[in-house]
Amino acid sequence: MKKKFYPLWACALLISSGIVVTGMLVKRSEPRARPAPPAPVVQIAAIKVPDPEVLDEMERLTARMGAIAYPKPGMSPTVGLELFGYEPLRESRIGARGKRVVLKPRIHYLITMAFSAGKQRFCVVDGTFYPEGARLADGARIVRVEYDRVLMEKGRIRNWVPVAGRRKEASPKPKSTGEKP
Repeated sequence: MKKKFYPLWACALLISSGIVVTGMLVKRSEPRARPAPPAPVVQIAAIKVPDPEVLDEMERLTARMGAIAYPKPGMSPTVGLELFGYEPLRESRIGARGKRVVLKPRIHYLITMAFSAGKQRFCVVDGTFYPEGARLADGARIVRVEYDRVLMEKGRIRNWVPVAGRRKEASPKPKSTGEKP
């Protein structure tokens, strides 16, 4: 840079520093915003701490928690959820044509009694008395009643539901109804 431009650069620096200082002074002279008032104190709900015995039991179970939460695939279930109407969808291995075959869902009801009086047939489903052909509260229909089983239809699913407590070996062979069991 040539010496003849030094005065020009000095003036430019002097002007820019003056602008910066003026801006800082103006900023300081502006009224400052008041700080926000403190938030009201909210009382936290009382938390009940378990007894020391319970805490000790939780400590002992911590070591086994992984096995309880993520059981091995080969372990059998310890709770029979079938009692509550749960039936897992079971897939077979590979079918004849190499496709997966999914078994159709089944209808679960507790049939405690099935009988006929003349040409009329009746059954007790989940503790409620129904004649043949009646509709249950959930939309299922009683299609046919036999002495040891009841044909139920729900949507497009038809299943024979056995009477609870009947043994198949001791009962006589039922008449053919044309329905597939």
